[in-house]
Amino acid sequence: LDANTTSSNRTAVINIAGVQHTITQAFYSKSISLKSYSAAAVGGSYAVSVTGLGDWDVLVPSNVAWVTVSRESGNGNGNVTITLDPNTTSSNRTAVISIAGVDHTITQACQPAGISRSSYSGSNAAVSYQVNVVAVGDWSVSIPTNASSWVTATPLSGNGNGTVTITLAKNGTTVKTHKNRSTKITIAGRSHTIKQTWK
Repeated sequence: LDANTTSSNRTAVINIAGVQHTITQAFYSKSISLKSYSAAAVGGSYAVSVTGLGDWDVLVPSNVAWVTVSRESGNGNGNVTITLDPNTTSSNRTAVISIAGVDHTITQACQPAGISRSSYSGSNAAVSYQVNVVAVGDWSVSIPTNASSWVTATPLSGNGNGTVTITLAKNGTTVKTHKNRSTKITIAGRSHTIKQTWK
Protein backbone atom coordinates (compact mmCIF):
# COMPACT_ATOMS: atom_id res chain seq x y z
CA LEU A 1 0.00 0.00 0.00
CA ASP A 2 1.15 3.48 -0.79
CA ALA A 3 1.18 6.05 2.00
CA ASN A 4 -2.21 7.69 2.46
CA THR A 5 -1.39 11.38 2.18
CA THR A 6 -5.01 12.47 1.93
CA SER A 7 -7.12 13.89 4.76
CA SER A 8 -9.48 10.89 5.06
CA ASN A 9 -9.50 7.13 5.41
CA ARG A 10 -9.81 5.13 2.21
CA THR A 11 -11.10 1.72 1.26
CA ALA A 12 -10.50 -0.62 -1.65
CA VAL A 13 -11.93 -4.03 -2.56
CA ILE A 14 -9.77 -6.40 -4.56
CA ASN A 15 -10.49 -9.90 -5.81
CA ILE A 16 -8.18 -12.75 -4.85
CA ALA A 17 -9.01 -16.19 -6.33
CA GLY A 18 -12.59 -15.14 -6.70
CA VAL A 19 -12.84 -13.92 -3.12
CA GLN A 20 -13.31 -10.27 -2.29
CA HIS A 21 -10.62 -8.79 -0.08
CA THR A 22 -11.40 -5.44 1.54
CA ILE A 23 -8.59 -3.06 2.49
CA THR A 24 -9.18 -0.04 4.75
CA GLN A 25 -6.34 2.41 5.21
CA ALA A 26 -6.34 5.24 7.74
CA PHE A 27 -5.16 8.68 6.77
CA TYR A 28 -2.03 10.15 8.32
CA SER A 29 -3.10 13.28 10.15
CA LYS A 30 -0.68 16.16 10.15
CA SER A 31 0.35 17.97 13.32
CA ILE A 32 2.20 21.15 14.23
CA SER A 33 4.52 21.83 17.14
CA LEU A 34 2.69 24.98 18.30
CA LYS A 35 -1.04 25.61 18.12
CA SER A 36 -0.74 29.06 19.70
CA TYR A 37 1.91 31.69 20.32
CA SER A 38 2.01 34.82 22.47
CA ALA A 39 4.34 37.57 21.27
CA ALA A 40 5.66 40.82 22.68
CA ALA A 41 4.88 44.16 21.05
CA VAL A 42 8.33 44.40 19.47
CA GLY A 43 7.53 41.48 17.16
CA GLY A 44 10.14 39.04 15.85
CA SER A 45 10.30 35.56 14.37
CA TYR A 46 9.69 32.00 15.57
CA ALA A 47 9.39 28.55 13.99
CA VAL A 48 6.59 26.00 13.83
CA SER A 49 7.38 22.39 12.89
CA VAL A 50 5.04 20.31 10.74
CA THR A 51 4.88 16.52 11.04
CA GLY A 52 3.00 14.56 8.41
CA LEU A 53 2.90 12.93 5.01
CA GLY A 54 2.01 14.57 1.75
CA ASP A 55 1.44 18.13 0.71
CA TRP A 56 0.34 20.89 3.06
CA ASP A 57 -0.32 24.62 2.88
CA VAL A 58 0.20 27.68 5.06
CA LEU A 59 -2.69 30.15 4.85
CA VAL A 60 -2.60 33.71 6.24
CA PRO A 61 -5.82 35.74 6.05
CA SER A 62 -5.55 38.64 3.61
CA ASN A 63 -6.49 41.16 6.31
CA VAL A 64 -3.57 40.17 8.56
CA ALA A 65 -0.76 42.27 7.11
CA TRP A 66 1.40 42.09 10.26
CA VAL A 67 2.10 38.35 9.89
CA THR A 68 4.41 36.93 7.22
CA VAL A 69 5.53 33.33 6.70
CA SER A 70 8.66 31.84 5.19
CA ARG A 71 6.74 29.43 2.97
CA GLU A 72 3.21 28.93 1.69
CA SER A 73 3.40 25.17 1.18
CA GLY A 74 5.43 22.07 1.91
CA ASN A 75 5.58 18.30 1.70
CA GLY A 76 6.18 15.89 4.54
CA ASN A 77 7.96 17.08 7.64
CA GLY A 78 9.12 20.67 7.61
CA ASN A 79 9.39 24.02 9.36
CA VAL A 80 7.61 27.33 8.90
CA THR A 81 9.16 30.57 10.15
CA ILE A 82 6.58 33.16 11.19
CA THR A 83 7.55 36.82 11.43
CA LEU A 84 5.50 39.44 13.28
CA ASP A 85 5.72 43.19 12.76
CA PRO A 86 5.94 45.42 15.85
CA ASN A 87 2.54 46.22 17.34
CA THR A 88 2.45 50.01 17.36
CA THR A 89 -1.25 50.19 18.25
CA SER A 90 -2.69 50.78 21.70
CA SER A 91 -4.35 47.35 21.99
CA ASN A 92 -3.47 43.67 21.78
CA ARG A 93 -4.18 41.90 18.50
CA THR A 94 -4.91 38.33 17.46
CA ALA A 95 -4.74 36.39 14.21
CA VAL A 96 -5.51 32.78 13.30
CA ILE A 97 -3.53 31.24 10.45
CA SER A 98 -3.69 27.70 9.08
CA ILE A 99 -0.62 25.46 8.96
CA ALA A 100 -1.10 22.02 7.38
CA GLY A 101 -4.82 22.29 8.02
CA VAL A 102 -4.35 23.06 11.73
CA ASP A 103 -5.33 26.40 13.24
CA HIS A 104 -2.44 28.38 14.74
CA THR A 105 -3.48 31.33 16.94
CA ILE A 106 -1.14 34.32 17.36
CA THR A 107 -1.68 36.88 20.11
CA GLN A 108 0.53 39.95 20.18
CA ALA A 109 0.63 42.40 23.07
CA CYS A 110 0.54 46.13 22.66
CA GLN A 111 3.12 48.38 24.25
CA PRO A 112 1.55 51.64 25.37
CA ALA A 113 4.06 54.42 25.58
CA GLY A 114 5.61 55.22 28.93
CA ILE A 115 7.40 58.32 30.21
CA SER A 116 10.16 58.62 32.79
CA ARG A 117 8.38 61.19 34.95
CA SER A 118 4.75 62.14 35.38
CA SER A 119 5.28 65.55 36.95
CA TYR A 120 7.62 68.47 37.56
CA SER A 121 7.52 71.06 40.32
CA GLY A 122 9.95 73.96 40.58
CA SER A 123 10.58 77.59 41.41
CA ASN A 124 9.78 80.61 39.26
CA ALA A 125 13.13 80.47 37.47
CA ALA A 126 13.33 79.64 33.79
CA VAL A 127 14.37 76.01 33.44
CA SER A 128 14.71 73.13 31.02
CA TYR A 129 14.43 69.43 31.89
CA GLN A 130 14.05 66.15 30.06
CA VAL A 131 11.44 63.42 29.93
CA ASN A 132 12.36 60.06 28.42
CA VAL A 133 9.81 58.25 26.26
CA VAL A 134 9.64 54.46 25.88
CA ALA A 135 7.38 53.54 22.97
CA VAL A 136 6.82 51.43 19.91
CA GLY A 137 5.62 53.50 16.97
CA ASP A 138 4.69 57.15 16.65
CA TRP A 139 3.99 59.53 19.55
CA SER A 140 3.44 63.26 20.03
CA VAL A 141 3.50 66.04 22.63
CA SER A 142 0.44 68.21 23.23
CA ILE A 143 0.53 71.50 25.17
CA PRO A 144 -2.69 73.32 26.15
CA THR A 145 -3.17 76.65 24.40
CA ASN A 146 -3.36 78.54 27.70
CA ALA A 147 0.09 77.26 28.67
CA SER A 148 1.86 77.67 25.35
CA SER A 149 3.21 81.09 26.35
CA TRP A 150 5.39 79.60 29.08
CA VAL A 151 5.78 75.89 28.21
CA THR A 152 7.56 74.61 25.12
CA ALA A 153 8.70 71.12 24.16
CA THR A 154 11.26 69.75 21.70
CA PRO A 155 10.59 67.63 19.74
CA LEU A 156 6.81 67.66 19.46
CA SER A 157 6.71 64.17 17.95
CA GLY A 158 8.81 61.06 17.56
CA ASN A 159 8.92 57.36 16.81
CA GLY A 160 10.09 54.68 19.22
CA ASN A 161 12.18 55.55 22.24
CA GLY A 162 13.19 59.19 22.59
CA THR A 163 13.74 62.20 24.83
CA VAL A 164 11.61 65.34 25.10
CA THR A 165 13.12 68.58 26.45
CA ILE A 166 10.59 70.72 28.32
CA THR A 167 11.41 74.43 28.73
CA LEU A 168 9.58 76.70 31.19
CA ALA A 169 9.75 80.48 31.02
CA LYS A 170 10.39 82.50 34.18
CA ASN A 171 7.21 82.89 36.22
CA GLY A 172 6.44 86.57 36.79
CA THR A 173 8.51 89.64 36.14
CA THR A 174 6.59 92.07 38.35
CA VAL A 175 4.76 91.89 41.67
CA LYS A 176 1.42 91.98 39.85
CA THR A 177 2.23 88.76 37.97
CA HIS A 178 3.45 86.85 41.01
CA LYS A 179 1.29 83.73 41.35
CA ASN A 180 1.77 80.00 41.18
CA ARG A 181 0.81 78.34 37.92
CA SER A 182 0.33 74.80 36.71
CA THR A 183 -0.73 72.87 33.63
CA LYS A 184 -0.98 69.35 32.28
CA ILE A 185 0.62 68.41 29.00
CA THR A 186 0.44 65.08 27.17
CA ILE A 187 3.57 63.18 26.16
CA ALA A 188 3.09 60.00 24.15
CA GLY A 189 -0.45 59.69 25.45
CA ARG A 190 0.61 60.06 29.09
CA SER A 191 -0.26 62.99 31.34
CA HIS A 192 2.61 65.13 32.64
CA THR A 193 1.82 67.76 35.31
CA ILE A 194 3.89 70.93 35.57
CA LYS A 195 3.82 73.22 38.63
CA GLN A 196 5.81 76.44 38.90
CA THR A 197 5.82 78.73 41.93
CA TRP A 198 6.21 82.47 41.72
CA LYS A 199 9.24 82.57 44.03
